[in-house]
Amino acid sequence: NKKVWGSRNRSGENIVIIKNKYESIEFIKRNHLNNFGEEVFKSTEIDKIKDYLNNHTEKYYLLKDKTRTNGKFYLNLTKEEVLKHVPEYKVLGLDVASYNYLDHKVLLGEIVLTKDMNLILSGSYHKDSHHRDFREPNVFLRTNLFDRKVKYVKGLDIVIDYIFKHYLFDMIIEFCVYDIPVGLNKEKIVIFEVRTEY
Repeated sequence: NKKVWGSRNRSGENIVIIKNKYESIEFIKRNHLNNFGEEVFKSTEIDKIKDYLNNHTEKYYLLKDKTRTNGKFYLNLTKEEVLKHVPEYKVLGLDVASYNYLDHKVLLGEIVLTKDMNLILSGSYHKDSHHRDFREPNVFLRTNLFDRKVKYVKGLDIVIDYIFKHYLFDMIIEFCVYDIPVGLNKEKIVIFEVRTEY
């Protein structure tokens, strides 16, 4: 049995509830889902931010406001640019940018796979797409797992296998599939966010 957050329903089954971005990050860490190593800092924690940048030696990073949904964000910053923009936040998320692996990107998107095998997918094959801006060529499916179209979506088999492996049913999962192993766990899929209540 996978250990997950949340309460139990009447049948004793775990119900995962993720109420905000902090809980999403914690869920990803607790369940050892592959990610680029996002951490949350107060803008006053400059030494910790510098330690993060020294321990993650990629070329580009991203900054996100962690006080609200759709807050200010910056993509593809150098270490120097990160430090320049930190004072604009109260609480910030700092992460390695997927831009570092742009040439290896296969499918970026959001997916929900329910326990009764219904599937909703929004995504893109476009290298420059990100979760705030899906670019053409887009992929949209609202179907079930047994639909023949599912097997023709490049990279989707990796996502579905990952959902089964980590029991990530009935939640919105922001992901990206790559053609090489990346992230902390060196896998071909990275999970950016998991949502149920926001």
